[in-house]
Amino acid sequence: GNIPANNVIFSDPLPSWTQFVTGSVVVDGTPLPSASITSGIGINTVNPDQTVTIIFQVQIVSNPTTFTPQLQNLGFVNFQYNVGNALLAQPGNVETNVFVTSIHSAILSAVKTASTAFANIGDTITYTVLIQNSGNTNATNLNFSDLIPAGTTFVENSFAVNGSTIPGANPNNGVNIGTVNASSSLTVTFQVIVTSTPPSNPITNVASIQYAFIVDPAAPPIIGTITSNSASTQINNATVTTVLEANRTIVSTLDIITYTATLTNTGNFPANSVLLINGVPEGALFVPNSVTLNGISLPDASPTLGIPVGIIAPGDS
Repeated sequence: GNIPANNVIFSDPLPSWTQFVTGSVVVDGTPLPSASITSGIGINTVNPDQTVTIIFQVQIVSNPTTFTPQLQNLGFVNFQYNVGNALLAQPGNVETNVFVTSIHSAILSAVKTASTAFANIGDTITYTVLIQNSGNTNATNLNFSDLIPAGTTFVENSFAVNGSTIPGANPNNGVNIGTVNASSSLTVTFQVIVTSTPPSNPITNVASIQYAFIVDPAAPPIIGTITSNSASTQINNATVTTVLEANRTIVSTLDIITYTATLTNTGNFPANSVLLINGVPEGALFVPNSVTLNGISLPDASPTLGIPVGIIAPGDS
């Protein structure tokens, strides 16, 4: 125009799925750290034929809520101007052009589950990881890795994607599982065998997935990494060891030998209904009513039929 525009305020109402980057406003090369594009930036006066350049940044924080994944940005300028009467300012407002930015993003999530919450030594645990792409761009070159928990061993050739086994694949070393398309998912499964009571119980397991996706065809792919939730399994095991001792090593006919059996639960779970069965050596006879348990007599108990020991707590004998 040919007269000054006064009290100029520029504002830009951003979509809910974006966020203004605080401190990013620059007006004609001068940073305005406290300025906010959503509440409005005061420019004061813009003279005839004067150009003011405003730079600001926004961050995309979630998927677009519109059907078309685009950021359509429209700004507003409010101002006042005087026509002949300096005491009576006229209001004015204009809209900027609409600038459209296409949004391309692969947004991955991973949910992990274990087939059982409790397991014993020798049991097999199946882990399942559901990987979903809620974005609008394919995620490619997925690399799946998962450190096998201590106290377990990976079951060879148990690694599968969507039910198809990948021979020789081991999540400990990382496995390329291909592509998960936009608005799609894939499922990874593998198995481990519990081989010992782990040093840390319950065992926990987390999967990690690295992936790539294209935002700008003329630029290198964007690399992203996600981790799953932690899946845990309590390893409950009762292992009873027996040490049998005799009070004599050399005997004569009619001598009495006292045998002492020490039973120890080396596991982390109570051993229930423990029954000690011990045959009598050839050439010897069991002495009736001679059985004691922790110093308490057990009348009628017989080692050949089984001595009822009951419950042995973890670490107890």
